Amino acid sequence: QDAEGRIPSVVPHVATLYHEGGPAWADACVICPWTLYLCYGDTRILEQCWPTMTRFMQFLERNAKNFIRADEHWKWKGYGDWLSIDAETPPDFIGTAFYAHCAALMAKIARALARADDAAKYDALRENVRRAFVGRFVDSGGELTVKTQTAYVLALHFDLLDEQHRAAALRALVADIESRDMHLSTGFVGTPYLNHVLTRFGRVDVAYALLMQKTF
Repeated sequence: QDAEGRIPSVVPHVATLYHEGGPAWADACVICPWTLYLCYGDTRILEQCWPTMTRFMQFLERNAKNFIRADEHWKWKGYGDWLSIDAETPPDFIGTAFYAHCAALMAKIARALARADDAAKYDALRENVRRAFVGRFVDSGGELTVKTQTAYVLALHFDLLDEQHRAAALRALVADIESRDMHLSTGFVGTPYLNHVLTRFGRVDVAYALLMQKTF
Protein backbone atom coordinates (compact mmCIF):
# COMPACT_ATOMS: atom_id res chain seq x y z
CA GLN A 1 0.00 0.00 0.00
CA ASP A 2 1.36 3.41 -0.90
CA ALA A 3 1.24 6.54 1.20
CA GLU A 4 -2.01 7.66 -0.45
CA GLY A 5 -3.76 4.41 0.52
CA ARG A 6 -3.76 2.77 -2.89
CA ILE A 7 -3.48 -1.00 -3.19
CA PRO A 8 -1.26 -1.86 -6.18
CA SER A 9 -2.09 -4.27 -8.98
CA VAL A 10 0.58 -6.68 -7.76
CA VAL A 11 1.89 -7.20 -4.23
CA PRO A 12 4.75 -6.60 -3.73
CA HIS A 13 4.43 -3.60 -6.06
CA VAL A 14 5.93 -3.98 -9.54
CA ALA A 15 6.90 -0.59 -10.93
CA THR A 16 5.98 -1.49 -14.53
CA LEU A 17 2.34 -2.12 -13.55
CA TYR A 18 -0.12 0.60 -12.63
CA HIS A 19 0.07 1.59 -8.99
CA GLU A 20 -3.60 0.91 -8.19
CA GLY A 21 -5.45 -2.34 -8.68
CA GLY A 22 -8.78 -0.68 -9.34
CA PRO A 23 -12.37 -1.57 -8.44
CA ALA A 24 -13.06 -5.16 -7.29
CA TRP A 25 -9.34 -5.95 -7.41
CA ALA A 26 -7.79 -3.53 -4.92
CA ASP A 27 -10.85 -4.09 -2.72
CA ALA A 28 -9.29 -7.42 -1.74
CA CYS A 29 -7.67 -5.53 1.15
CA VAL A 30 -11.15 -5.29 2.72
CA ILE A 31 -12.84 -8.39 1.31
CA CYS A 32 -10.11 -10.93 2.11
CA PRO A 33 -9.68 -10.11 5.83
CA TRP A 34 -13.46 -10.16 6.22
CA THR A 35 -13.68 -13.52 4.47
CA LEU A 36 -10.97 -14.98 6.71
CA TYR A 37 -12.85 -13.69 9.74
CA LEU A 38 -16.04 -15.39 8.51
CA CYS A 39 -14.13 -18.64 8.11
CA TYR A 40 -12.29 -18.63 11.44
CA GLY A 41 -14.14 -16.24 13.75
CA ASP A 42 -10.83 -14.71 14.83
CA THR A 43 -10.87 -10.91 15.05
CA ARG A 44 -7.07 -10.67 15.04
CA ILE A 45 -6.97 -10.60 11.23
CA LEU A 46 -9.37 -7.65 11.30
CA GLU A 47 -7.34 -5.84 13.94
CA GLN A 48 -4.14 -6.41 12.03
CA CYS A 49 -5.58 -5.17 8.74
CA TRP A 50 -7.67 -2.30 10.13
CA PRO A 51 -5.03 0.39 9.41
CA THR A 52 -4.62 -0.80 5.81
CA MET A 53 -8.37 -0.97 5.24
CA THR A 54 -9.04 2.48 6.69
CA ARG A 55 -6.26 4.07 4.60
CA PHE A 56 -7.74 2.43 1.51
CA MET A 57 -11.21 3.78 2.33
CA GLN A 58 -9.75 7.25 2.88
CA PHE A 59 -8.17 7.04 -0.56
CA LEU A 60 -11.58 6.24 -2.07
CA GLU A 61 -13.29 9.03 -0.13
CA ARG A 62 -10.76 11.61 -1.31
CA ASN A 63 -11.00 10.59 -4.95
CA ALA A 64 -14.64 9.56 -5.52
CA LYS A 65 -16.39 12.81 -6.48
CA ASN A 66 -20.02 12.79 -5.38
CA PHE A 67 -19.47 9.20 -4.17
CA ILE A 68 -18.91 7.87 -7.72
CA ARG A 69 -15.76 5.79 -8.19
CA ALA A 70 -13.79 5.18 -11.40
CA ASP A 71 -15.69 7.75 -13.45
CA GLU A 72 -14.29 10.37 -15.83
CA HIS A 73 -12.32 11.98 -12.98
CA TRP A 74 -10.11 8.90 -12.56
CA LYS A 75 -7.00 8.41 -14.69
CA TRP A 76 -7.02 4.66 -14.01
CA LYS A 77 -10.44 3.04 -13.97
CA GLY A 78 -9.34 -0.52 -13.22
CA TYR A 79 -9.37 -3.86 -15.00
CA GLY A 80 -13.14 -4.06 -15.20
CA ASP A 81 -15.12 -7.28 -15.50
CA TRP A 82 -12.12 -9.12 -16.89
CA LEU A 83 -12.93 -11.90 -19.40
CA SER A 84 -16.62 -11.07 -19.63
CA ILE A 85 -18.22 -12.41 -22.81
CA ASP A 86 -19.64 -9.73 -25.12
CA ALA A 87 -21.02 -7.86 -22.10
CA GLU A 88 -18.94 -4.91 -20.94
CA THR A 89 -19.92 -3.33 -17.63
CA PRO A 90 -18.71 0.29 -17.29
CA PRO A 91 -15.91 0.95 -14.78
CA ASP A 92 -17.89 3.57 -12.86
CA PHE A 93 -20.71 1.05 -12.34
CA ILE A 94 -18.29 -1.56 -10.99
CA GLY A 95 -16.33 1.02 -9.03
CA THR A 96 -19.31 2.57 -7.29
CA ALA A 97 -20.90 -0.80 -6.55
CA PHE A 98 -17.72 -2.05 -4.88
CA TYR A 99 -17.25 1.26 -3.06
CA ALA A 100 -20.65 0.69 -1.45
CA HIS A 101 -19.78 -2.95 -0.75
CA CYS A 102 -16.51 -2.06 0.95
CA ALA A 103 -18.24 0.57 3.09
CA ALA A 104 -20.81 -2.03 4.15
CA LEU A 105 -18.08 -4.52 5.04
CA MET A 106 -16.16 -1.86 6.96
CA ALA A 107 -19.24 -1.21 9.08
CA LYS A 108 -19.48 -4.93 9.86
CA ILE A 109 -15.78 -5.11 10.63
CA ALA A 110 -16.03 -2.10 12.92
CA ARG A 111 -18.84 -3.79 14.85
CA ALA A 112 -16.79 -6.97 15.17
CA LEU A 113 -14.01 -4.83 16.66
CA ALA A 114 -16.44 -2.95 18.95
CA ARG A 115 -15.80 0.32 17.11
CA ALA A 116 -19.32 1.74 17.27
CA ASP A 117 -18.45 5.22 16.01
CA ASP A 118 -16.60 3.81 13.01
CA ALA A 119 -19.49 1.47 12.27
CA ALA A 120 -21.92 4.40 12.19
CA LYS A 121 -19.56 6.37 9.95
CA TYR A 122 -19.26 3.56 7.43
CA ASP A 123 -23.01 2.87 7.52
CA ALA A 124 -23.57 6.50 6.54
CA LEU A 125 -20.92 6.32 3.82
CA ARG A 126 -22.46 3.17 2.40
CA GLU A 127 -25.88 4.81 2.17
CA ASN A 128 -24.44 7.90 0.49
CA VAL A 129 -22.67 5.74 -2.09
CA ARG A 130 -25.78 3.64 -2.62
CA ARG A 131 -27.87 6.75 -3.28
CA ALA A 132 -25.26 8.05 -5.70
CA PHE A 133 -25.30 4.66 -7.46
CA VAL A 134 -29.09 4.76 -7.81
CA GLY A 135 -28.96 8.33 -9.08
CA ARG A 136 -26.45 7.43 -11.77
CA PHE A 137 -27.48 3.93 -12.83
CA VAL A 138 -31.22 3.53 -12.13
CA ASP A 139 -33.81 5.18 -14.39
CA SER A 140 -37.10 6.75 -13.39
CA GLY A 141 -38.86 3.40 -13.74
CA GLY A 142 -36.49 1.68 -11.33
CA GLU A 143 -34.56 -0.26 -13.98
CA LEU A 144 -30.80 -0.42 -14.30
CA THR A 145 -29.40 1.57 -17.22
CA VAL A 146 -26.53 -0.94 -17.54
CA LYS A 147 -28.01 -4.22 -18.74
CA THR A 148 -25.33 -6.86 -18.31
CA GLN A 149 -25.44 -9.96 -16.15
CA THR A 150 -22.66 -8.56 -13.99
CA ALA A 151 -24.54 -5.29 -13.49
CA TYR A 152 -27.65 -7.10 -12.29
CA VAL A 153 -25.58 -9.40 -10.08
CA LEU A 154 -23.69 -6.59 -8.35
CA ALA A 155 -26.81 -4.48 -7.83
CA LEU A 156 -28.63 -7.42 -6.25
CA HIS A 157 -25.78 -9.00 -4.29
CA PHE A 158 -24.71 -5.68 -2.74
CA ASP A 159 -28.33 -4.62 -2.03
CA LEU A 160 -27.99 -1.41 -4.02
CA LEU A 161 -31.54 -1.34 -5.39
CA ASP A 162 -34.68 -0.32 -3.56
CA GLU A 163 -36.56 -3.45 -2.52
CA GLN A 164 -39.45 -2.87 -4.92
CA HIS A 165 -37.06 -2.90 -7.90
CA ARG A 166 -35.18 -6.12 -7.11
CA ALA A 167 -37.67 -8.49 -8.72
CA ALA A 168 -37.40 -6.69 -12.06
CA ALA A 169 -33.60 -6.88 -11.92
CA LEU A 170 -33.78 -10.61 -11.22
CA ARG A 171 -36.14 -11.15 -14.15
CA ALA A 172 -33.80 -9.22 -16.43
CA LEU A 173 -30.81 -11.26 -15.23
CA VAL A 174 -32.60 -14.56 -15.88
CA ALA A 175 -33.84 -13.34 -19.28
CA ASP A 176 -30.27 -12.51 -20.30
CA ILE A 177 -29.05 -15.95 -19.23
CA GLU A 178 -31.91 -17.61 -21.13
CA SER A 179 -31.17 -15.52 -24.23
CA ARG A 180 -27.67 -17.05 -24.21
CA ASP A 181 -29.06 -20.59 -24.06
CA MET A 182 -28.37 -20.81 -20.31
CA HIS A 183 -24.81 -19.47 -20.45
CA LEU A 184 -23.13 -16.82 -18.35
CA SER A 185 -21.51 -13.67 -19.74
CA THR A 186 -19.95 -12.56 -16.46
CA GLY A 187 -16.21 -12.04 -16.03
CA PHE A 188 -14.03 -12.02 -12.94
CA VAL A 189 -16.21 -9.42 -11.22
CA GLY A 190 -19.64 -10.94 -11.67
CA THR A 191 -19.00 -14.68 -11.77
CA PRO A 192 -18.20 -15.23 -8.05
CA TYR A 193 -21.59 -13.80 -7.04
CA LEU A 194 -23.79 -15.03 -9.90
CA ASN A 195 -25.13 -18.26 -8.43
CA HIS A 196 -25.33 -16.75 -4.95
CA VAL A 197 -27.74 -14.14 -6.33
CA LEU A 198 -29.84 -16.66 -8.26
CA THR A 199 -30.08 -18.89 -5.19
CA ARG A 200 -30.85 -16.08 -2.78
CA PHE A 201 -33.69 -14.76 -4.94
CA GLY A 202 -35.30 -18.12 -5.60
CA ARG A 203 -33.95 -19.18 -8.99
CA VAL A 204 -32.01 -22.24 -7.92
CA ASP A 205 -33.08 -23.88 -11.17
CA VAL A 206 -31.13 -21.32 -13.18
CA ALA A 207 -28.16 -21.58 -10.82
CA TYR A 208 -27.97 -25.33 -11.39
CA ALA A 209 -28.41 -24.90 -15.15
CA LEU A 210 -25.31 -22.70 -15.14
CA LEU A 211 -23.42 -24.96 -12.75
CA MET A 212 -24.05 -28.06 -14.87
CA GLN A 213 -23.47 -26.32 -18.22
CA LYS A 214 -21.01 -28.36 -20.30
CA THR A 215 -20.52 -25.97 -23.24
CA PHE A 216 -18.64 -22.69 -23.36
